[in-house]
Amino acid sequence: MINTVVHNITDKTNAPPMAITIGGVKIRPGKYKEVPSQSITPKIHKLHGISIWIGKLPKSLSKEKHTPQRVSSMDQEQAFLYLKSLSLAELQRLLAEVTPAVTVKEGAPLRRYVYSLRAACFSDDFVLNPESFFWLGRWKKLPNGDYEEV
Repeated sequence: MINTVVHNITDKTNAPPMAITIGGVKIRPGKYKEVPSQSITPKIHKLHGISIWIGKLPKSLSKEKHTPQRVSSMDQEQAFLYLKSLSLAELQRLLAEVTPAVTVKEGAPLRRYVYSLRAACFSDDFVLNPESFFWLGRWKKLPNGDYEEV
């Protein structure tokens, strides 16, 4: 069986970053894997240069030449809309990830949770767990698993 190297270039192109599965092999954005050559059908081949790169990656798409797109930080209105879309259980979980603890009275309406979390997100008095609040776009994840504020 002959294998071919396929790169997922969705982190470098205008295509939305996503994992791509070819011949049962999942390739994440910015990564590459060897896939069975017979799995590269004409339909898959049409993605060449758009979402995937078949064969050796050219310098124009190499990591050294490209800086991945950075997610911009959310403002208060965007954070409010996101928090408003969450369930009560998810909001309570997020409250537990804020230091010092933010308390909301038992039986309070959902909007009270949303307002309390939004206030904590944009206050210097609180520290947020970057893993739980990564959606705010304030941190980048380092290769060692830690987070760095940007």
